[in-house]
Amino acid sequence: MKRYWQKKTEWGQDECPPVIQTTEEYNNLVQRIRINDKTWFNDFVKLCGHYYENNPCGGSIHVVLDDGSLEDTHVSWCAGYACGKNDQEGSDLAEIMSMMSLAQRKRVYKAYPYRN
Repeated sequence: MKRYWQKKTEWGQDECPPVIQTTEEYNNLVQRIRINDKTWFNDFVKLCGHYYENNPCGGSIHVVLDDGSLEDTHVSWCAGYACGKNDQEGSDLAEIMSMMSLAQRKRVYKAYPYRN
């Protein structure tokens, strides 16, 4: 199973490239979310779609992504749970969501296509 933080040499030849490839891209996404730049949304939903490819039921962060429990306590719990399960991608998504406003999280939750 590939994860987006892996080196390109670790990817399988038949797999598509990860959504976020560098620390700079990660930090750029976080910054765009913080200032509520209009471009963050599609990139984050694409990340969620990538996560769902390997975790069809929402994985370690299903409480937020699938169940719609979007409050800070739920997002924080999911980040800790993902970390404890050694689910780096889930942990990263939860950490990014913890920086979002409740309205931003609701918008992500309503973007159902990544859960298909």
